[in-house]
Amino acid sequence: MKPIILTFTHYYLPGNLAGGPIRSIANMVDLLSDDFEFHLITSDRDFGAGEPYKDIKLDQWNSVGKAEVFYASRATMALHRLAKLIRETPHDVIYLNSFFDPIFTIRPLLIRRLGMITKKPLIIAPRGEFSEGAFALKHWKKGPYLVLTKLLKFYDGILWHASTVFEKNDIKRVFQDESTYNFDYAIAIATDMVVLPDKSKSKKPLLIAVAPNLSALSQSAQSAQSAQSAQSARMLQICFLSRISPMKNLCYALRVLADVKVPVCFTIYGPLEDQAYWSTCQLLIDKLPGHIQVIYKGSVYYQQVVTTLAQHDLFFLPTLGENFGHVIHEALRAGIPILISDQTPWLDVEQKGVGWSLPLNSPANFVQAIESAAGWDAETRQGISRQVLAYAEETGNNPQVIEHNLTLFRRALSSTN
Repeated sequence: MKPIILTFTHYYLPGNLAGGPIRSIANMVDLLSDDFEFHLITSDRDFGAGEPYKDIKLDQWNSVGKAEVFYASRATMALHRLAKLIRETPHDVIYLNSFFDPIFTIRPLLIRRLGMITKKPLIIAPRGEFSEGAFALKHWKKGPYLVLTKLLKFYDGILWHASTVFEKNDIKRVFQDESTYNFDYAIAIATDMVVLPDKSKSKKPLLIAVAPNLSALSQSAQSAQSAQSAQSARMLQICFLSRISPMKNLCYALRVLADVKVPVCFTIYGPLEDQAYWSTCQLLIDKLPGHIQVIYKGSVYYQQVVTTLAQHDLFFLPTLGENFGHVIHEALRAGIPILISDQTPWLDVEQKGVGWSLPLNSPANFVQAIESAAGWDAETRQGISRQVLAYAEETGNNPQVIEHNLTLFRRALSSTN
């Protein structure tokens, strides 16, 4: 009988608008289900939705792909009812897909600390919430919570899931005052997994060619005036696809565009998570020069993300931090180069000739990258696209990633609490 992983995640399929966290868990279920059985407890509605999903059994177990999923109503997530649900659900490991989620992480931790359930091995995946950029947001609330929960020993005996060595260091930084922790043991590194589409069903062939090095392109690019003349009949098509929130840093992208001298059409996709932040973005949009056009097209369903991204020339995401960044890989699968901050694991993209990963304290470098992309001719653009597709294939087919994730759960199962 396979071990059962009881997973808490705020959003899951058929949800779409929460982005990467849904993909992380869906891919985990898909790729590890031969070894583990997954039972998921999640919200009864999508991100930002006012009504529950249709065609699901509310407050009951549903078979969804390779997992059993319990879509919990808000009443069911009350402390005593949630404790009862956990007690009645057979499981060998509890997996929490967030650190600061007040309902789907903090409540299970509190239930565990109060002794309302039998202690089983527990894994927490912070999902980038400890990166310096993410941790600084609403620190006035996060700081006191951390102090209190450390004092109450919420995290004794748990295993941390870090997606990269950078996230491991972030976890150690946040808990550096906890001398009782042996972090070299308590943190397991397992990169987020990617499920690539079945090639036999794909009509788009993968063409592998060596593209020019983007650093060289940047240095030898035409001047802004020449690029503008060359692109007079075709504006550079740039897109941003993510939640509209401070974490994703759309305002920064707009400030960069304000200094770009070439014609650009900037298309924004994503749900409005933070209305006040979007209002700030709109003020910046209103001040952009005439040769920078901005279009907001709302949310995109997951099944349409790659084809939507493929309609553009460049993907721009100056995020404050990503532990993986599924949308970044989706842009690569779409065959378009990426322009991202250096606050993600995708730090080799310039070396690979598929984009730029730049420090946020150098906005002029982002401007230069955009103006360089505007100067590419059709042959150069096609060559880079082929290189991007090859890189997407390379990073999506790494058997070590699956083995590291298997090891994560096996390690938890072998621990004692």
